[in-house]
Amino acid sequence: RRIIKEYEQAEHYFKLAHNPIFRAEVKNNVGNVLRQMRRFKEAYQYLIEARRLASLIKDKAVVAQIDDTRAQLLIDQGRLNEAEAVARSAARRLRKSGHQVLLTDTLINHGIALARLGRKDQARFTFQEAIEVAHEIGALNKAGLAALTLIEEIDDLTLGMLAAAYLQASEWLTN
Repeated sequence: RRIIKEYEQAEHYFKLAHNPIFRAEVKNNVGNVLRQMRRFKEAYQYLIEARRLASLIKDKAVVAQIDDTRAQLLIDQGRLNEAEAVARSAARRLRKSGHQVLLTDTLINHGIALARLGRKDQARFTFQEAIEVAHEIGALNKAGLAALTLIEEIDDLTLGMLAAAYLQASEWLTN
């Protein structure tokens, strides 16, 4: 509750300062906190408002980041088809805008939605793309997270792929 109150206070000041992008990011953060608290209806309302604000100033990267949070919310609600579509769209926008760190997170969430929909080959490909993108930009912790999520979400990995993903995750997450 304290976190939400502080975010709402920050949002109030950004509103006074006429800064819609910071307002959108704060609303996205509140939506994410509410999602983690499993207060899904409230989270959804914050995310819709955040997306509206980011869309007003045409910041495609922030819209995609908010859509990634929406995809996480939809995954948590078990609305996997919607989550997959939202995450796929966000990933497409982030590829075009060049925001590779954000792309890695979105690809991981897209992979989760695909895996839970039973589309395991697509999920493996998506997790591998997340690993490659993260590795290219030196975000080894993100690459490790993608490898670990691959292990967690896909239960029929070959022994070789499982061992390779485990070794990569272990190496990349150690530091």
